[in-house]
Amino acid sequence: MKDIDNIYAEKVLDYWYTIEFLSQDSYPNGYDIINKVKRHKTDCAKGNRKNKSIETFIQLSSEDIDSNLYEIILDEALTCGMKKWGNLTFYIGKIKREKCIERIAEVIPHEYKEERPEKSNDKIAMLSLQLSPDGKYIKNTLSFSTILWALNQLKMCNGELSKELNGEAYTNIVADMEAKYFSAGKTIKPEELENRYNSDNNIQEFSVESVTLRELHNLYLEIENTYIKDNITSSESDTYEEIYGISFQLFEDSITKQQKEDDNYLGLTHDYFSNDIKLILSKVISGELLNDNYMGKERYITVLKDLKNENSERIDLVNPEKQGREEFLLELNEILTVENAPLGKWPSRFMPAMMQEIAINMVVNKGEGKLFDKNGKVFSVNGPPGTGKTTLLKEIVVNNIIERAILLSKWDNPDNAFDEHKFIHGEKAENAYSTYTRHWYSLKDDKVNDYGIFVTSCNNAAVENISKELPKSMMKDLKSLDDDSDELCSMLK
Repeated sequence: MKDIDNIYAEKVLDYWYTIEFLSQDSYPNGYDIINKVKRHKTDCAKGNRKNKSIETFIQLSSEDIDSNLYEIILDEALTCGMKKWGNLTFYIGKIKREKCIERIAEVIPHEYKEERPEKSNDKIAMLSLQLSPDGKYIKNTLSFSTILWALNQLKMCNGELSKELNGEAYTNIVADMEAKYFSAGKTIKPEELENRYNSDNNIQEFSVESVTLRELHNLYLEIENTYIKDNITSSESDTYEEIYGISFQLFEDSITKQQKEDDNYLGLTHDYFSNDIKLILSKVISGELLNDNYMGKERYITVLKDLKNENSERIDLVNPEKQGREEFLLELNEILTVENAPLGKWPSRFMPAMMQEIAINMVVNKGEGKLFDKNGKVFSVNGPPGTGKTTLLKEIVVNNIIERAILLSKWDNPDNAFDEHKFIHGEKAENAYSTYTRHWYSLKDDKVNDYGIFVTSCNNAAVENISKELPKSMMKDLKSLDDDSDELCSMLK
């Protein structure tokens, strides 16, 4: 007979797998790009073109399916004063995410259902794919919404979701679509694209075997008939629409294209860990994980079940009669004392909310109370967009900069803050690896490294955006508004 913790771990991992497998970004919002392109076109018409390359986003509807795709792309390029373009990324069809969630919730086992505190207001794409600059389909770029696929896949679900949402079955469906709609003549391999369109500065042309909008329309109809009409009633027709969003880069000439072409197409699904989760789930089911004691003493996977027990360490702050509440409030009060606050503040008109202040002060970690000892600088802040996660991060960044500056300020000469070390295994003189770099250096006070921040993400662009957005955000947060008082405006200058 299975251990209770083992059964609970199976359910938790099954849930984690499902959430990861069904992860998908919102339909791309091209309005900012479209507005930027409009300004660029206006400048071009006046003879004031400034950009040698620009990203553009075109939206087409079902009324455009018999239009010539090449003429649409060419017209966009010429109006922007450009001769070259990169891969054409298509987002086909748009549907409300919340409606899909509701349909999935209707068919899954009762034990998975719960009251959701918030509803999703965004929309998702049904399909995405890429065409090469000459209009051919780029092999293996077809990406089908896992959420839409799940609508059919879970109809007969009476057990574990991870069994129904089988990655191999999904991959086979996508492969079948690709084989059906994109013949060998209309397909190009990614490795064949390199340097193919950079030989001269003439305007690019489409191949005679290029994919047409009518063919993409037929693909849309199959998705609509197979996955949507059986799941969305006729009265809910506003839930989805046939639309074609096309994103691509434009370049002035071949040299600019070689220098600035940047294709970060990832498809629709952002599933990075489902295979790993399923591997762990299989080991839990077989008993291998529990027998080898991989779960460890704290049982990371089953910790939420433990928190539901009467004798758990979770503290209920709402009900006064709950044991431990008063002691916990005293701990929070200690966290919020000014002595435990950071020395600096992000330049903004707003102060952090109470729970943000608690998280910030615990990360700063100046206190000596029980909560500081228990959590230290290891923390997790979770929440949907707009709930203040980035605001919290800004305050931590400011604190780390100031604390690090204080440590470094004790050296009058910056060079004195470092110890010089010799290389050992280099092939150059003095065992160095470079003729110009003979030594490596470390900080004399290792505490300075405590204030470094390591940023990681499954999305490379997200990591880059932090360094770009923080300075922009600082200027934006300091900008006065129309209804600000004269006193506040003067303070923000």
